[in-house]
Amino acid sequence: MPSARRVTLPCSELQGVWM
Repeated sequence: MPSARRVTLPCSELQGVWM
């Protein structure tokens, strides 16, 4: 699971973190 601060970001940002 991404960090809490990452969860607060939009889905687009989350996808960028995963990729």
